[in-house]
Order: sequence, then structure tokens, then C-alpha cells
Amino acid sequence: MKAGSFFHQDTKQFYREFILNETAVKHFGWKPEEAIGKLFNYGPRQSENGGKIIGVVEDFHFKHLHDKIDPLVMLLRPWYQGGYMALKVNTENLSQVVDAAETTWKNMLPQYEFEYQFLDESFDKLFDQEKRLGQLFGIFAGLAIFISCMGLFGLASFTMEQSRKSVAIRKVLGASVSSILMMMSRDFLKLVMIGMIIAAPLAWYAMDNWLKGFAYNAGIAWVVFVYAALVGIMVALITVSYHSLRAATTNPVTSLKEQ
Repeated sequence: MKAGSFFHQDTKQFYREFILNETAVKHFGWKPEEAIGKLFNYGPRQSENGGKIIGVVEDFHFKHLHDKIDPLVMLLRPWYQGGYMALKVNTENLSQVVDAAETTWKNMLPQYEFEYQFLDESFDKLFDQEKRLGQLFGIFAGLAIFISCMGLFGLASFTMEQSRKSVAIRKVLGASVSSILMMMSRDFLKLVMIGMIIAAPLAWYAMDNWLKGFAYNAGIAWVVFVYAALVGIMVALITVSYHSLRAATTNPVTSLKEQ
């Protein structure tokens, strides 16, 4: 509750007590505290004197995340003409509760089939598309990283093989292992940075267009691309470090003897 109170168990003020969400209160130009006690009327069965607002709840999504939060009015009704009944139950013995509800239903309304669903599962279905999309992108991103690493590993192997003698000569002339590692990793890091420069604008454009489909989004922070660049550099260094270290620590005499 943002302000006021919810319906009391013993009240029977049908169509005379209302609870609004924050969006509905803003629609009327009130603050949550100001709305409490205001005269209000709602629905086709309006009473002569109307009713009053007894509470304001925080905004919550009762539709898809692509939609904006609409004004919401909650009230008690003396009869219910919908096709569903909502029950708040204890989840410790859920199967027994469902069996008991089914038995009661069949005793009272045997002519109608008993069907049920859980509210949390119904809400989860609103986000199934985003969950599946996230899993799909995760799988393909993992495959792309794996294939890239394999290609980088092969390219590093080929490059080190071609430059084995030049590395041996540098070692003979006094080059340290760290300087050789830096020299051999520099070219690969340039390729990674060029790839990031090309991919970052495309990724930002695609994600920005996707996020525009949601009523509320925080946008994309630039720091995400910094993290992506750091991770890409780290993955590239780990991938090529095996061949670089092997070439830097090999006995230069052995490399120079090879034809």
C-alpha cells in the first residue's frame, strides 16, 4: 500500500470503497495521501451517493511489459459474473489444496468442469518470449565465441610457426619472454579492437530498437561495451597465450636449426 488501507474482511461496502493505483491517482491530479477519503464513483452500477477512496497501491504490471501501466480501480462486488475465482492458498500442501478445491467444486457445480491455473505461472507466461529470446541469444553467443576462439587459436598457431626463427633471433639478442609475448599478442589485440569498433555500434543499434518495444526501459549504458571489450581482450589473450608462451620459451638453437 502506498497510502490508506486495503479492504477489511468484515466490510460489505459494495461499490462504496475503492482502491486505486498510483497511475489512476496521477490521472486525477492527486497525491496518494490526498486521494484518501476523496469521493469517487465507478462502473455502470453507480450508487446515488457514490463511494470513497480508502487506499492507493503502488503501480505494478498486470499486463505485458511492452504495455504501459494503466489506471487501475479495485472494488468489492456483491456478485461475480466472470469465469474464474481467485483463491489465496497455503502452498505447503499444494496438491491436497487442489484436490480439496476440486472436490468442493464438483459438489457445488457438478455440471461444470473443474479447471485451474496458478497466478504466478500466468504472469511468467507474459515473459516467456523474452526468456526464450535470452536463452537463444545465449546459446548462439556461446557458439560464436567458441568458433571465434578456435579460429584465433588456429591463426595464432600458424603465425607462431611462421615467426619461430625471428623469435629465436630476438631471444639470442637478449629479448625477454615478456617482451616477446607482448610483441606476438599485439597484432591479435589489434584485430580484437577493430572487431569491437565494428560490432559495438551495430549491437547498440539492435538493442536500442529492441528496448523501444518496452513501455519502460533503462536504455543501454556505455559501460556495457567497455566490459565487453575487456572480456574480448581477455579471451583473445588466453587463446593466443599458449602459442605465444611456447614460442617465447623454446630453445632458440632448436628453432634456428630447423629448415
